[in-house]
Amino acid sequence: MENEGQTYLDLNTTINALAIKSGYKKYLLRTAQRAERFNGKAQGKKFNLYKRRELFMLRILKKQIVLFNLFSLISNQEKDTLVETVEYLADKN
Repeated sequence: MENEGQTYLDLNTTINALAIKSGYKKYLLRTAQRAERFNGKAQGKKFNLYKRRELFMLRILKKQIVLFNLFSLISNQEKDTLVETVEYLADKN
């Protein structure tokens, strides 16, 4: 999958497209939205603080995705797509 230009909007869209119960989607979306909020706050004096928090939330999201795959809530293909997007967002920082 080509990840150039992947954004949090793409991540949220991919999570919303999952064929799982809405409670699980909300769980993943909440973590993604927290990471996005820290990304938005990472301006000015406290840049490093908010970037660290954003990366922390992205790591948590990645672990949640792997756990959902472990319990067969999402497929391997869905997991791979989501993990690639999360890793891209973490690496672009």
